[in-house]
Amino acid sequence: MRGRFLERSALPPPLVPDPLLPTTARQLTVPINAPTVLPNRVSMRVFNAWYYRRDAKSSRTCLIDFDRFFFPLDRLQKWNRMYGRRGLVQYQCVLPKGESSTGIRALLDRISSARSASFLTVLKLFGPVGEGLLSFPMAGYTLTLDFPMQNGVPTLLAALDEITHRHGGRVYLAKDACCTSERVRQGYPRCAAFDTIQTEAAGPVPKIVPALSWRLAL
Repeated sequence: MRGRFLERSALPPPLVPDPLLPTTARQLTVPINAPTVLPNRVSMRVFNAWYYRRDAKSSRTCLIDFDRFFFPLDRLQKWNRMYGRRGLVQYQCVLPKGESSTGIRALLDRISSARSASFLTVLKLFGPVGEGLLSFPMAGYTLTLDFPMQNGVPTLLAALDEITHRHGGRVYLAKDACCTSERVRQGYPRCAAFDTIQTEAAGPVPKIVPALSWRLAL
C-alpha cells in the first residue's frame, strides 16, 4: 500500500470544511493479558497471508483518513496484552543509507538464526540528522522490531546492537533497555558536547538523574 496527500480542493464536499477531523472509527480492546503469547509463528503466518492476499489482487484506489493510514494499530487498544504478562521489548535502530541494505539484511539473518521473529516490524526512511546532540535520526533507514519478552531475548538484542554499530548505526534511546555505554557513545558522536553542557548546567552532582543516564553514563 502507498498513499499521497490530497489538496483540500480534491476532497469530497463533506470533508472540505474540516479535512483533519479525527476519525470516529470503532475501536476494539484486548480485555485481559493473554495466558500465552498470541503472536507466534503459526498465528502470524496465517495473519500475514490473509493481510497480503486481502489487497494483493486489487489495484483499487480509495480515500482514507490519516489516522487509519498512519496509525492502524491505534484502533486496537491495550494490544500489548496479547504478549502475555511478560510483555514485549521493542528494538529500534537506524543505519546510514549506504549501510542500510547490508546492515538490515544482517539484522534479519541474525534474528532468523536465533529462531526468533518480530511480530510487528516497521521500516522507514529518515532525512538528515537533527540538531539535538542526542538526536536519533540520521540519513538512512530505521528498523523497528517487536519481540515477546522470553528467555534469550536480551542475548539477541546484544547481538543486534553489535550489528547496528558495526554498520555505523545507533539505537533509539527512548526504547533501549540493553545497550552499553560504549556503544551508545560510538553511535552518538556528539555525546562529549552533551556531557559538557550537562556538567555546566547541573554541576558535579546533578539533582535529577534519570535511570537511563546512570546505566549509560550520560
